[in-house]
Amino acid sequence: MNKGLPTVSMSKSVPNGRPRTINVNAIWSIADIPTETPASSITAADRLVKVRIGHGYETAVDAARAMGISVITYHHHENGKRNISVRAARIYASHYGVAGGAILYGDQPAPLARVQVAGAVTATGKITEHMPCHPNRPLTVQAPVFTDEPLQAFIVEASDLAPAYHPGDVVYTGIPNGIRHNEVYGRECVVRTEDGHQFLRVCRLERDGTWTLSSYTGITVRGVRLVDATPVAWVRRAPHVAANKQT
Repeated sequence: MNKGLPTVSMSKSVPNGRPRTINVNAIWSIADIPTETPASSITAADRLVKVRIGHGYETAVDAARAMGISVITYHHHENGKRNISVRAARIYASHYGVAGGAILYGDQPAPLARVQVAGAVTATGKITEHMPCHPNRPLTVQAPVFTDEPLQAFIVEASDLAPAYHPGDVVYTGIPNGIRHNEVYGRECVVRTEDGHQFLRVCRLERDGTWTLSSYTGITVRGVRLVDATPVAWVRRAPHVAANKQT
């Protein structure tokens, strides 16, 4: 039975206005712990270390600083000098995108939900809407984290957006709902213009009410009127990209 399994709010999943990046192999489960380790001897501290390493943090200091919490407290939680409270487990679970019970009790996380693929990110960050009959695009992909909030996904096909994005990466946003200026200014967003085109762009509002849209390819377009803009919240790296980052 799962205990203390929080869900992750999308609004809390975006530190410092940057989308969270997830290694495609980093959604951790207790099954990843070496089989020679008796299950009864695996502690919450062991599981916390495992999930931290799985998410690409080489040291406890790196992880604590990324979360903005006390390095000493986090280090004590990893080395077992202090017990991990339910509150602390929820903070760690939110950051790592796992269930709090998986850290505290070793519960196997529930399967992640499936997210509808809304389109593909093509050259210069232009988005083509998903066509169900497309032979090379899945209809759905795995959600990046445990969350009750509805998401949409876009599969990166372009190679000219590197190093920010690579072919095979999956970009996740919330569901479009107009434009919330304070949430999208200076952020990477999936935007829709008045003439119906969609792009992956960094948005900046101008005094005249139009938007300046910037791309990683160096393209900047000014005076654009938008219908909606939805911030990028998560990016799941393609397997070959994740492997390169680990070597």
